Amino acid sequence: MSKDTLSKEEIIHLAHNVIQTMQCEWEECTITLNSWDSLAKHLRRHCSRVKQQNGIYHCSYSRCSGRLHSSLAALKTHMELSHLSRVALPCPARGCKEVFIRVQQLPSHFEHVHRELLDIRVSVNAFAPLARLARPRRLQRLPPLPRHEIRVSSFLPSVSMPSVRREHSQASASQTMSRKWSRLNVQDQEGESDEDPIAFGNLPLQLQDILAPLVVDTEVRKKPPFARQPLLSRPQPAIHPPIRSNGPKQTILYSTFKPMVDKLVADGTLAEHKEGGM
Repeated sequence: MSKDTLSKEEIIHLAHNVIQTMQCEWEECTITLNSWDSLAKHLRRHCSRVKQQNGIYHCSYSRCSGRLHSSLAALKTHMELSHLSRVALPCPARGCKEVFIRVQQLPSHFEHVHRELLDIRVSVNAFAPLARLARPRRLQRLPPLPRHEIRVSSFLPSVSMPSVRREHSQASASQTMSRKWSRLNVQDQEGESDEDPIAFGNLPLQLQDILAPLVVDTEVRKKPPFARQPLLSRPQPAIHPPIRSNGPKQTILYSTFKPMVDKLVADGTLAEHKEGGM
């Protein structure tokens, strides 16, 4: 786990990065930041985008008493001293709820309340959650690779097929088959020796003497000649002459379009269409 040597300067730096809700109060800006440091960077970006009007830079921070500045550097200095300095800073120690308006009060608070954390290497778990990324661990250097050639089989597991005994498998298969046949033979012998305890009488030899004679009425009809029956699979005869239906209704603007076409046909521009022609 990464560690820091905590000093008075580092205390203020940690307080600037403690995660807390910070609302931007620049006019027409609704962005919420997660720490004092991110709010300061955001406000500096607002200042960089301010355009001068007649050589004057205007501060758009809400409730600002000194809005007019002669240069961009003066506007940024005004933002640091007049607005960011009034944002409350929390104590960076984990579990401490103290908040300070003046930055100078934070080191003295740490010296009296959290003296055990000063000038030593402290784990990041002793601080409140920070918005900045923790320092990465120092990785140990790996040993150098050997210069001589290494066989692949030295660091890869060997793969081999399992040994199978064919003689034992064939013998076991023959034994299981012989056991099955012996069981079947025993069952057949037991079935032959068993006697049916229920005795049935002999059935009559002639079944016709028992059953009554069956009388069936039959009716013989002549099949009509084939020529008289119409074939249902053939298509129906066409009606001649065909039935004429009323013509289709004229479409919209057909009465206007037809005289124009007739005029073009009369002039020879269009060829006259004949019904039934190809």
